[in-house]
Amino acid sequence: MDISRKEFIKLNALVAAGLPFIKLSRLNASADEIESLYGGFTSPPNAAKPFVRWWWNGNKVTKDEIVRELDLMKEAGIGGVEINSIKFPSNADAMGIPSHEWLSPEWIEMVETTVSAAEKRGITCDIIVGSGWPFGGRFLDKNEQTQLMTFGTKKLQGPQTKQFSRSDLLDSIELELHSKNEDLIKELVFLRLAPARMEKFTMGEDLSAKLNGDNITIEVPNGEYVLYYMVKFTGFQAVINGAPGADGPVLNHYNKDAVEKYLGRMSDNMESQMEGLGESFRAMFCDSLELEGANWTDDMLEEFERRRGYSLYPYLPFVLFKTGHMGNPVDDSGGSELTQTVQETIDSVRYDFYKTRLELFNERFIQTFNDWCHEHNVESRVQAYGRGFHPIESSMEIDIPECETWLRSTIGGIISKKLVCREEPILWSINLFPQVQDWLGIN
Repeated sequence: MDISRKEFIKLNALVAAGLPFIKLSRLNASADEIESLYGGFTSPPNAAKPFVRWWWNGNKVTKDEIVRELDLMKEAGIGGVEINSIKFPSNADAMGIPSHEWLSPEWIEMVETTVSAAEKRGITCDIIVGSGWPFGGRFLDKNEQTQLMTFGTKKLQGPQTKQFSRSDLLDSIELELHSKNEDLIKELVFLRLAPARMEKFTMGEDLSAKLNGDNITIEVPNGEYVLYYMVKFTGFQAVINGAPGADGPVLNHYNKDAVEKYLGRMSDNMESQMEGLGESFRAMFCDSLELEGANWTDDMLEEFERRRGYSLYPYLPFVLFKTGHMGNPVDDSGGSELTQTVQETIDSVRYDFYKTRLELFNERFIQTFNDWCHEHNVESRVQAYGRGFHPIESSMEIDIPECETWLRSTIGGIISKKLVCREEPILWSINLFPQVQDWLGIN
C-alpha cells in the first residue's frame, strides 16, 4: 500500500485514540460507557483542550480585536489563554495603534474585556505577572533591584608600593549580559591580597579599609600575590522583552519585601478596577527565571552565617565564579593557584553558599509568590527551573509547575504562528511536536 508520511501519522493517531475502546470492550463495558468516552474525544472538556500563550505585543490591543480573536480561538478548539504583555517587535508595523501601559486604567480595561468575553465563550484565562521575563519595572527602587557579586584579579610582584584608581578597578569589570540595564550601580566592596600559590587556605590580607578614597595605595610584600577586588552590581539586568510599564530593571528575587511590594502593586491596581483575581483568572504565571547570574542580596552575609553556622566573609571572593552571558560561569586563570586540599575547602563552602541562595530564593520568592496567589484565590503557575530553583522542591511547591522545552531541541519546543491576527499585531503560540506541526501544515 502506497501511503504518505502525513497519512501514516494520522492513522497512528486514530489507532491510539481507539485503544481505550478496545480495552472497554474486553471488560464488557456498556454502550453508555463507551458512548460517554467517545463523547469525551469528540467534545473534550475545557481542561483537555490546548491552552495558548496570547502575546499582546507592545500592549497594542483594542476591545474589538480582543473579542474577534477569542471567537476565532474558540472556533479552533482553544480551551484557555494566557494573557501575556510583551515588548513590541522592533521589525513589526505598529499600524498606528497606541500602547497601553501595564497596570494603567486603559490596560486593565482591556484585561477586564478579555476576562468577560472569555467567560462567555467558555475559555479559561491565566495572566502573566509583570511582562516578559523575569519580573521587573522602572518603578523599582534601587534596593529592590537585582544584585550580582563578582570580582576581578591583578597579579602583583613584591616588594613594591602599588596604586590603583577606584574607577580603573570598576571599569575593568563588565558583565556579558543578554539583557543589560544601562542605569546600573557598580560598587567596589571588598579588597584582598592573597598569595599567588595557596598551600593552605587563607583569606589573605583584608585591604577593604583602603576603599574610602578615589585612589587606593597598597604595600605588596616580597613575593608573588594576587589582588582580588569584589564588585557588586545593582540593577544590572533589564527585563527581557518587557512591555511598556513593566520594562526596566529586574526585581531582586532574594528580597522578600521587594517581591511582596511588586506583587501587591499588581493585585492592588487590578482589583481596584475589576473583580478579584480569583473571579477572573485560573492562575498567575511566572515565566523563565533567567536572572543573568544574580547571586546577592543586602543581608546575604548575615543569612549565610545564621544558616550555616560560620562566616562566608573569609571565603569571598574565592567561592564565586566570574559571570558571563546568561549567568554562565566564565573560566578564569587570573586567581591564586590552589592545592587540591584548598580547592576542596573552597568547593565545600561554595556548596553551602549555593544552598543558602536556594533557601532564600525558595522562601522569599517561591513561597511569597505562592502565598500571594492563594490569598487572591488563584493558582500559581511557574516555569520552575533554572539556577535559582531547587530541581525538585521548587516544582513541588507550585500549583502548576512547567518547563519550556522537552528532552532536546529536536524533540520539542515552542513554536509561534501568526494565525488570525490580520488587524492587530497580537501573537499566540502553542507547544507542539514536530510531527504535529507538519500535520497541521505549520512551518
